[in-house]
Amino acid sequence: MHTSAFHPVAIASDKGGALYIADADQERVLAFEFSGRFVRTLGGIGAKAGSFRGLRGLATTPRGEIVTAERLNARVQRLDPGGRVLASWPLDVKPGRRALPAAVDDSARVAIADESTGRLWIFDPSGRLLATLEGLERPRSLAFAGGGALFVGEA
Repeated sequence: MHTSAFHPVAIASDKGGALYIADADQERVLAFEFSGRFVRTLGGIGAKAGSFRGLRGLATTPRGEIVTAERLNARVQRLDPGGRVLASWPLDVKPGRRALPAAVDDSARVAIADESTGRLWIFDPSGRLLATLEGLERPRSLAFAGGGALFVGEA
């Protein structure tokens, strides 16, 4: 693993204990086994499917898929554990370095928040918008609890 430039901006783990770290400097996701052994790198700098520009959010689904949120490409991507794109949809965000926290519930609904604007979106697994909320104070983290309750950590 090359680590000369590394800027972790988000971390997620799946139900099996695999760990994923979003690296904003190299626009990649680093994958580790539950034991901590490095497994692979997903993504890289670019606009094509499976690549990232402005990577600022990361979550995992109940099936072990990976959800990413990007500012420069202004999109959400849902990837299989190997990095293949399963779904992608646009996200109404501006470039910048602020967080785009992500969370996924047991029914695979995806929540994304924009730290810059205080907006929150909830999407179905294919990217169809289900709900929005505005007026949050710099949301920095999201987590779903059992039963679908969404917790928002504001700065």
